[in-house]
Amino acid sequence: MENIEKILSDAGIDGDKATEIKAKVEENYRTVAEVNQKAEKIKELQTQIDQLGEKVKGAEGSDETVKALQKQIADFQAAQEKAKADSEAANARKDFEAKFDEALTGIGKKRSDLINPVTERGIVDEAWKMFSANPEIDVTSVVKTVTAGDNIFKTDQKAPHNIPTGDGTKETGDNPM
Repeated sequence: MENIEKILSDAGIDGDKATEIKAKVEENYRTVAEVNQKAEKIKELQTQIDQLGEKVKGAEGSDETVKALQKQIADFQAAQEKAKADSEAANARKDFEAKFDEALTGIGKKRSDLINPVTERGIVDEAWKMFSANPEIDVTSVVKTVTAGDNIFKTDQKAPHNIPTGDGTKETGDNPM
């Protein structure tokens, strides 16, 4: 793959837009080595399943041996199904987070506008719970719902109205932070 910065530059995309695109590509890009490693793991598991199946077919041992081999096959198949389900769940979450970011952009905000990383994770997790419970719901309405409170975005922070002055009196008014 060509250098993403060169590709964007050749396409006439510069500045913040190029930085944002580069970040998204790096976040979602998987190297050939990573893909090949997962493919090898799947082949290895499939080979093990096939070998165990052959052992079961050719087993001349007792019922206990056959049952033990059948249990091993079932365990391998369950592990393979769990890995597939986990992968699908991770992909669904990643897709949701991309939609979440788009919805934030739609209301004129971005993740970096959230007060801190803890708030960000909590907001995204809460939005994910709402979306998971009802996948037909519009992500923008979910984002608006979970970001509707005070002190969610950095711009929501306000200076206190009563500021102690140190001499026992309180100064009032809108003071900048």
